[in-house]
Amino acid sequence: MTKKYPKWIDEYANSVHRLFKNMDFRTLQPLNCFQLHPLYSDLWIRFLFLAIRRLKEKKLAFNKAVEVFPNPTSIRAIIKFLIPHYYNTVLDHKDVDPKKVREVFNFLIKVLKAKNHRDIFAYQENICHTKSEILNIINKIEWYEGNPMMARALGQLYLGASTLINGLMNDWCTDCGLDVWGPYKLSKKYGHSPILVIRDFNYLQPVELWSATRGHRVNHITVYAIYNNVEMKVGYFGCHTIFKGDLAKNLIKYAVKVDGKFLYKLDEIEKLSRSLIKLSAQQYQRVRNLNFEALKRKIIQQEFFQLKSFFQIAGLDYHPPSSFYKRIKNKKLMKGRYPLDTQAMSGKQIDKHFGINTLRDLYSK
Repeated sequence: MTKKYPKWIDEYANSVHRLFKNMDFRTLQPLNCFQLHPLYSDLWIRFLFLAIRRLKEKKLAFNKAVEVFPNPTSIRAIIKFLIPHYYNTVLDHKDVDPKKVREVFNFLIKVLKAKNHRDIFAYQENICHTKSEILNIINKIEWYEGNPMMARALGQLYLGASTLINGLMNDWCTDCGLDVWGPYKLSKKYGHSPILVIRDFNYLQPVELWSATRGHRVNHITVYAIYNNVEMKVGYFGCHTIFKGDLAKNLIKYAVKVDGKFLYKLDEIEKLSRSLIKLSAQQYQRVRNLNFEALKRKIIQQEFFQLKSFFQIAGLDYHPPSSFYKRIKNKKLMKGRYPLDTQAMSGKQIDKHFGINTLRDLYSK
C-alpha cells in the first residue's frame, strides 16, 4: 500500500526513536518543555505560518531565506518540538488550519534539506558542507600539529563553551548555539582514515536575552580538528556525538577560530576555557535566580531568539507577542500528557505519544 504522507516523516521517526531511547526527559532543565509547550502550541504554529507567508509575499529568493536560518541541528530541534506542538493542538481541539500546518512543516523541511546535504535527520552524520567548501577550509586554514595535550585542551574548550551555551539557551534551544559537523572524509595524506570534525559555538554573547553578557569577550568559536583512525557518529543533534577511537592520541591537525581570529597556543586556549567555565557558573546562577513566572517568559524569548533573523527578514518582531505571555501567566506546567521514561518505550509507542502518528494523519487527509 502506498503511503500518503512524505517519506521524511519515517526518516524522522527512525532517527528520533534512537534519540528518545538514549535520553532521559526527566532531566530537562530548567524545566520540562513538553509540560510548558501545550500552553501556547497553537500560537507558535500560527506565528511560524505568518512569518513564512510574509516572507513569500516579499518574493525573496529562497536561498537568501536559508542563509538567515540557524544551523541544521537547530532546525531539527525546532521540527522535533513542532511535531508535539501540533499534537497538542489536536488534543486540545485548537482551531489550527491543517493546510497551514503542512505549509509550515514543508517550508522547514525544505530549509533543512538546503542546509544538510544528506542524512537530514542526522541518523549517522551531520554533513553541512559541500566537498568544495571542505576543500576550501582545508586549503585556507593554517593548520597546527596536534598532540595529546592540545587534544585535552580542546576537550576542555568544548566543555566550557557547550556548558555556557546550555545556560544561555536552555536544554531545548541549546542547538541554536552549538553544532558539530562531520565526519568529513579527507585524503590519505593525513593518515590511513582521516576525518575533519568542526565544532561550532555561536551566540555566546546573546545580549538580547541576557544583558549581563555584554561583558563576555567572546561570541563565536569554531574548532577545526583532523583525526586519524577515529570514527564519528551523530544522533539527531550535533551535540549528541559519539566517537570511537582515541581522540587525544589521534588528533593530527587543529585550528581554533575565535570571533574571526585564530588561536593556536596552548596557554591561550586553556585561558579561554577557564574563562568560559567561569562565565557558565555565573550564567547558571542567573537562571536559578529567576522565579517561575520569569523563567517561563525567558524560555519563550529563547525559543523566538532561535529564529530572530528569519522573523526580522520576514518583517516581524522577534520578541514574543503579548498573547504568548498571557497564555502562560500564572499557569502551572501541564504534567502527565507526555511520558518521560522514553528509554523504555518502543518505536510505536513513541510515534503514538509524541505526535508522529498525528503528523502522518495530517498529511493523509
